[in-house]
Amino acid sequence: RSRYYSPKPQQESDIDYLSKKNWTWDGDIDLNQGLYIAMDYNSDITCLSVGQMEGNTIKLLKSFYVTTKRKDVVIDFYDYYQDLLDSGTEVYYFFDNTAIVTDADKNIDESYAAKTISELETLGVSVTPIYLTQTTHQWRYSMWASILSGGDNNHPFDFKYNFDNNEDWEYAAQHTRVESRTTKDGKAIFGKDKSDEKKRKIPPEKTTHLTECVDTLTIGLMMLYNEGDMEPVEGRGVVW
Repeated sequence: RSRYYSPKPQQESDIDYLSKKNWTWDGDIDLNQGLYIAMDYNSDITCLSVGQMEGNTIKLLKSFYVTTKRKDVVIDFYDYYQDLLDSGTEVYYFFDNTAIVTDADKNIDESYAAKTISELETLGVSVTPIYLTQTTHQWRYSMWASILSGGDNNHPFDFKYNFDNNEDWEYAAQHTRVESRTTKDGKAIFGKDKSDEKKRKIPPEKTTHLTECVDTLTIGLMMLYNEGDMEPVEGRGVVW
């Protein structure tokens, strides 16, 4: 129910199908919105997912990943959407505390978030960074249970994704397992089983990394929607 395939663009006659694929091949982008992104950072893989809202439906447009240098995924994102970004389309970058943690001998300017913002700005991209409060796996489990069943009072959202641009994410999501955990006070909770990330025989794009990326994107889009519009408000962006 959530999967869809790229619809034909309105200006399909203008597409050069012999060239490298880019956003013009996709007929699901709302040109009146910005592009909303989130990332996941790991030594084996770096992921970047792109989404927009369609009413109260969270729409996953595309996911990128690289197993090379982290900044390469930012370049891949820029290359794919270059015409839009060069024309001034705003990028809203969601991140949480996992993107601002640094080693003891480093400052905040060396965090993943700061580097990502700098790299986008160097490419000429207009970017609004939006910091998200960290959520627990139990909270995310409840969030997805609600969204994938059509939404409820706590999470009145639906979700759909472009399969052509998110095939690896679909595989990872379908193979992500849930594990039961017990808190220090004896309470039973659910968590995401991320043990596959440590198994060298499993390609990193087939484990839970992409799902973490889309989790952050989904939470960010829900937050903006709940605030009443899809535009940034004063005080929400983080200035570096």
